[in-house]
Amino acid sequence: MKYKYLYIVIFAATLISCSEDKATNSNDTDLNQISLRAENAEKGSVPEGMFIKKVLSGQQEVETLSDLITLYKQDVNLSKGSDYDTNLKNMWMILIYKPLISEGTEQQKTFFIHEQLTLDHNLPHLEKFVNLLLSTESIDTNEKDLIFEKFFSINKTAINSIIWKNPEEKAEKNQELVMLGRNYGLINKSL
Repeated sequence: MKYKYLYIVIFAATLISCSEDKATNSNDTDLNQISLRAENAEKGSVPEGMFIKKVLSGQQEVETLSDLITLYKQDVNLSKGSDYDTNLKNMWMILIYKPLISEGTEQQKTFFIHEQLTLDHNLPHLEKFVNLLLSTESIDTNEKDLIFEKFFSINKTAINSIIWKNPEEKAEKNQELVMLGRNYGLINKSL
């Protein structure tokens, strides 16, 4: 009688261990893909541990624009050449634009204008970039025009290279960029 229960337990354990694990044996999921996701290596994804993630989650306190810029530069030094560099910089710009425009020095503003021109795109911050450019007094009108042309070209190329969910989204983003160009031209000529 004692052995019957032992056999039942062993039999049940064998059945459980031989059952199909859908997460690792699925026909449509590559095993390498699973291990990469666990390491947060999905293309373009900013990894945990970067200062931007800590600041956004409230784990890292930031009180001044100088603090933001210091942490930004530390993150950027770690992300050089990575597939998430553009996303990281765009995430930082969410926090940096407002204080940069209102209290940033001309040197800081110029630094971030040129930083943004090195990105693959600046689609989340089209209008904010133009506001930053227009608020920078140390750059003359002709140079601002050249910077805006480069900015426009980079983002136009990005819009056309992205596979959008539907054609309407692409058309909306193109329209936003065109309207931004028109408004920039009108505002910059009046300054």
